Amino acid sequence: TFMQLLLFACAALLSIWLTFGSLGPLLSHIMENGIVWWTALLDRTLQGAGCTPMLQDLMICGICTGVGSVLSFVPTIAVLFFCLSCWESSGVLAMLSRALDRPMRRLGLSGDCAMPLLLGFGCAVPAIMQAEQLPTRKEKRLTIFLIPFLSCSAKLPLYTLLAAAFFGEQQFLLIGGLYLSGILLGFALLRLRTQLLSRSFGPACRAHGAHCTHSIANTSKSTPQAATRLRLPDLPAACAQAWTNSSAYMQKIFTIVLLASSVIWALEHLTPAFTQTTAPQQSMLASIGRTIAPLFAPLGFGDWRAAAALLTGLSAKEAIVSTLAVLADAQTPPQAAGDMLTQMLTPLSALSFAVFSLLYMPCIATFAAVKKALGGLRPALAMLFTQTMIAWLAACFLWQAGSYILRFCS
Repeated sequence: TFMQLLLFACAALLSIWLTFGSLGPLLSHIMENGIVWWTALLDRTLQGAGCTPMLQDLMICGICTGVGSVLSFVPTIAVLFFCLSCWESSGVLAMLSRALDRPMRRLGLSGDCAMPLLLGFGCAVPAIMQAEQLPTRKEKRLTIFLIPFLSCSAKLPLYTLLAAAFFGEQQFLLIGGLYLSGILLGFALLRLRTQLLSRSFGPACRAHGAHCTHSIANTSKSTPQAATRLRLPDLPAACAQAWTNSSAYMQKIFTIVLLASSVIWALEHLTPAFTQTTAPQQSMLASIGRTIAPLFAPLGFGDWRAAAALLTGLSAKEAIVSTLAVLADAQTPPQAAGDMLTQMLTPLSALSFAVFSLLYMPCIATFAAVKKALGGLRPALAMLFTQTMIAWLAACFLWQAGSYILRFCS
């Protein structure tokens, strides 16, 4: 078991390095240059066609800036999907399920839960759909509880943006640390929940847990040994799977993110009285952001732009980056999103912002998937409230403790 876990750890580190340290950033840089070229071409075309300034601003500063800022991360996400597909076709995932079966029993789970949890790193929606197929309702509920703590691919653009703006050469460690923090916090809270339930319900709960453990053990014994044999990954199938998943992600960009970018542009260019404005500080988006910004002041980022970005992130986590990009482009003079962030945040508050984005309520699509999987609105609302409260408390603790340590050391 130790050798299996060591092999999986090596595969995971290699995948992280390829995704965030070498191939992924290289392909994303190429994609970014292509988007810049295409946007400039569209700008010249609209000018030549005599397009009205307002429509041209919507197309270039609203849609192209918002969608393009997220689209540039598609190659990195495709590399991540490719690595996950290689794990599955090579038998590493089957080996992982068998190796994790015994320790996961302590949490009321089995090795079968490993696949839905790993899918959560790609997208929470298919992960929750996969969790619906688990044999017991208890495993299904606990797995769905864990999935939002895992960093889906939609959060990767924000991590990369914050890491590049504040942490320079250490951005690889920051992104890896965020992924690891979500995993550890999720399992720690699940372990705490299991212990509290055990103390509350006493022998009946422990007897039920023993029954589940016995059932899981029988399932584990029935797993054929051949399923855990390693083989060479099916590279054509991995490429096809990466293309399928990336296409679905791009479909999301050209629907939800495009709509969100357009709405954000409109909110930014209209006042609460529905009159046009060129000053973002007078816009409806600023009014909404200022209303909710005090809630985030104890977390270190009470700026209305950060609050507005988190609000639009409820539609899709990619919309956080597109919102920041649209707001930065509307500055006088226009700025890159990273430059605006360095003026809004410090490295510590940027880390707090990243932690809150990691943990707070998933997107609307995930909320709908949870509602369907658990069979009602009440458990979905409970998940919404729980995730947001955990995110607020974790980010608040990080900011307050970090500020105290910095003051103490200075």
